[in-house]
Amino acid sequence: MALALPLLANAQSSADPADPRAPAAPLRYQSAFADYRPWQAIKPGNWRQLNDNLVGQSTAPAPSPAPVASTPPAHDRHHHQHGGKP
Repeated sequence: MALALPLLANAQSSADPADPRAPAAPLRYQSAFADYRPWQAIKPGNWRQLNDNLVGQSTAPAPSPAPVASTPPAHDRHHHQHGGKP
């Protein structure tokens, strides 16, 4: 029963949306720039050290290279795409 109380509160306060005299909910404005931080110059640093730090922080394993095929794939099904005859 306690879970249904919020539903009842909303049902009582809802007005007919077709009624032009029904009170509307107040508008709320939030600027798109509310969390804007102005640009700040970054002092140059040792780029090699910065790169090494980034590589050291990587937790994802390096992708393994794809296996190399020892023989080229068969092209017997693709002759129609290259103008050849089957």
